Amino acid sequence: RRANESDSFAFSGTVYGSEPGEHRTYLYIADEQNRVTAYGEGWIFEAIEHIRWAPDDGGISFIGSTRTDDEFHKRVYYLDLDGGAVEELSDVEALIDSTVEFAGDQEVIFAGAAEGDAPAIYAAAPGAGATALVSLDAIPASESWRGGFLLAPDGSRVAFAAERDNGATPWTVYGADLAGGAIRDLLPPDLPLQRTGT
Repeated sequence: RRANESDSFAFSGTVYGSEPGEHRTYLYIADEQNRVTAYGEGWIFEAIEHIRWAPDDGGISFIGSTRTDDEFHKRVYYLDLDGGAVEELSDVEALIDSTVEFAGDQEVIFAGAAEGDAPAIYAAAPGAGATALVSLDAIPASESWRGGFLLAPDGSRVAFAAERDNGATPWTVYGADLAGGAIRDLLPPDLPLQRTGT
């Protein structure tokens, strides 16, 4: 990724201790001079996934996995590269296959489910919390959807694979408008698609 006039790469890595379960995952940035900056002192992430650079190169967003007592959480975070502060963007749980995509310099799109609610596509930004843009409760088998989606290049809509309430042609690809929340089936109803990827 082009960042600050140089080619920089962001990646995660886990440091393991001598005791079982004693490990911590950090986020690293390496530049073209092989200088590596580590972020994560004080973090408690067991895993860091779906790392994305902000369009203005001022920050990075990612999904961080944490464990508290017997509960496991996957949530979306934003790392401010100027100050090094990391912020949890909301307490909405990211779905297992969700990615994180930037829709603005700091606003990100992700798939998640708030407690007691149907899965949805959310927008979130530092200091603003998360807003549900598209609810998936209208999709017959939305509980089977794991959160994988693709964001259109112009940021206006997403596409994702999910099940229909139809035993003959159970799988399809849906398109969803982020501005209005409308969802439509993009494939012919008689296409016998059994399974597809994200």
